[in-house]
This record gives sequence, structure tokens and C-alpha cells, in this order.
Amino acid sequence: MKTVILALVALFFAGPSAAFDEKVYPNARQSYPFVVKVRDFYGAEGFGFDYYLDKSRLVIVLWDDLGSPEKEVLSRPLTKAEAREWAGYLERLPMEQLKEAYADPAVDDGLQQTFTFKWGGREKTVDVRNIRVEEFEKLCRKLNRLIPDKHMRLRIPPS
Repeated sequence: MKTVILALVALFFAGPSAAFDEKVYPNARQSYPFVVKVRDFYGAEGFGFDYYLDKSRLVIVLWDDLGSPEKEVLSRPLTKAEAREWAGYLERLPMEQLKEAYADPAVDDGLQQTFTFKWGGREKTVDVRNIRVEEFEKLCRKLNRLIPDKHMRLRIPPS
């Protein structure tokens, strides 16, 4: 079973150009600085991505629940304009009004995302499970604009 899941993850990244793309991703570090972290978990497939947005960089880490080493699949600096835009966006996000969890109890599997925010010496984590939350949809769309087109498979599905 582990081999099948790992093969599926490999195919996910390989796509049609597998014979030509021999990219080896570096092992992820133990931790990354962030102001926003999004954990996007594909439970049925057994893998997920962590998106770390810091004041100056976006890093995406692939992981699985089978014990494989975590891989850093994208790391890109933010432009000064992007950094300013994100700072303003996060300043306007109503952190205090966000619930700790949004979930549809009628669904056992499906969308599983965790959003963690750090601001002003505070930290807040919000779980989203199988329900549409407008603020998080906007955040995912905005974060996806930072991911280059050639890495479209790494984009976060909006909640």
C-alpha cells in the first residue's frame, strides 16, 4: 500500500513530462518562519502540503503520512510590492472574529485545511473541514497568485 501511495504522489508531480524532468527536491528544514501557514491535507491519498508565507518568502513543503522525508518543492522570495500587499491584507484580516474550527459534521473525509496566523506576538490556528469559508477562499486564491504557473499542481484548492 505504501508503494502505491508513493507512486501516486510521484505521478502527481511528474505529469506528462516525467521522462524529461529529473528534479530532485531538497529535504525540508525542521521549521520555517511564517506569518501565515496553510496545511492542505489530502487524507485519502496520504499526503499534504504546508505553505509557509513569511514577510519575505513563500516556501511549500510536501509531506506524507508514511514517514517519507519532507521535501521543499518550492521556495521563492516575495517582491517588495508583494510583501507590502500581504502585510496590508493580513492587517485587515479580522483575526479576532475567526472561529477555531469550521466543519461540516455530515462529511467524514474531504477538504482538510489548517490555517495558522502569527501577528503581534499572538498565534491563532483555524481548522477548516468540508465547508466553504469566504475569508479562507480569498486567502487561498491570493496565495495561489504567488505560485508560478509552471507549479500549478502546488496551488491550494479554495475551501
